[in-house]
Amino acid sequence: MAKTIPDLNRALAKAGAPVTLYRGYGYLYYVYDDVPANVWQDRSMPLCHFKQMPFVFWLEEGLRFAAEVRAQREALAQREARFAALMEYDPDADEDDEDDTLGTPVARKAKDDEDDEDDMVAPDDVEEDLAEILKDRLASEDLPAEEDEVPETDDRSGTEDALQPKRADETLCSSCFMLV
Repeated sequence: MAKTIPDLNRALAKAGAPVTLYRGYGYLYYVYDDVPANVWQDRSMPLCHFKQMPFVFWLEEGLRFAAEVRAQREALAQREARFAALMEYDPDADEDDEDDTLGTPVARKAKDDEDDEDDMVAPDDVEEDLAEILKDRLASEDLPAEEDEVPETDDRSGTEDALQPKRADETLCSSCFMLV
């Protein structure tokens, strides 16, 4: 007996995944809907028909999607917990600490201002250096000439790749024109 989308949805529910597969126009999509946790997410599948892939593929893909959403929710909960811990931090709570060096002024040595003129670089100097570097790099690269390149040909004259006629059990999809 052929498995159907309702069979898949029952198997996903039995596995404990709050995931349901729906059929759209020309595609299928999973919906992760965990009402108690107020989580809803969807994922489109670029396939027109359920029978294009085996039942096991759809089941594994649904379970993988549920696991990814759960992992995202766990990572989000961890980030929110860290953020909440940061928001609860009170820098004034350490008043008994006598080694508070943040409030003490620091004396700095006076610098000699004589070398300031040598440190200044004009924009023209920088552009000339970049232009020289670019010129050197272009000159050092050995680029193959376009005429040396020979395009590879794909010889498909074998009988395996020949177009097969439409079988009696195949139908043509009206939305994607794929034989199913």
